[in-house]
Amino acid sequence: MKRFIFLINFILVFHIVNAQTKAISFDVNGLKVILKSTQKETVSMSMFFKGGVMNYNAERAGIENLALASAATCGTKNYSVVDYKELADEYGIDIAGSSGTDYGTISMDCISKYLDQGWKLFSDAVINPAFDKTEFQTTKERMITGIYHSQSDPETRIEQLTMETMFKASPYSINPLGTSKTVGGLTAEMVSNYYHNELLNKNKMFLVVAGNITKEELEKKFKLLLVRLKEKITSRQITPIKL
Repeated sequence: MKRFIFLINFILVFHIVNAQTKAISFDVNGLKVILKSTQKETVSMSMFFKGGVMNYNAERAGIENLALASAATCGTKNYSVVDYKELADEYGIDIAGSSGTDYGTISMDCISKYLDQGWKLFSDAVINPAFDKTEFQTTKERMITGIYHSQSDPETRIEQLTMETMFKASPYSINPLGTSKTVGGLTAEMVSNYYHNELLNKNKMFLVVAGNITKEELEKKFKLLLVRLKEKITSRQITPIKL
């Protein structure tokens, strides 16, 4: 009898733990969210932007990678570059952006007790990136250095040549990092216009979160973000991107 009771308790605990670790998907005002709640005292979240190399032509190769990296590092409308970096360092918040073949991301990692501070920086980086020109230039130079390094790495170079050969005349032949020439010719204005006009669109975006946070807590934060996103999309002025 005791063994039977123990077995029942074990099954119940197993199902509870399994339910806690299972990812759930839901919509918040039309924007998809995927959440995996955990007991770890950390939170990781990534805003995904669909499309990757499908969003631009070869002449603008690298623009999305630079746009997302800059959005995550070049300050926001509400936080100067200095304040942004100081707050991130003070609370151990790591925010980064990049883009690949099929999608791009702006991601944030922090410990749970500083989630409010992390969310403020993360959401502002997504909605209100400032593309500070001085910091943008630093980010661009870092991107170009990374391109040179990738070209000198045999495995990376072979992989890119394979993509160019297999997908000739297809967007998949485009290197998402771009070239030193294409990235070098991009300005802060061009990249800002691309981000706001091409990427900041909730039909192209979805959020993935893993950490010690409930669906209700996330929905509350996310609804405020979506209000700002809607205001941003409806009120912004579309400026043509000059090449």
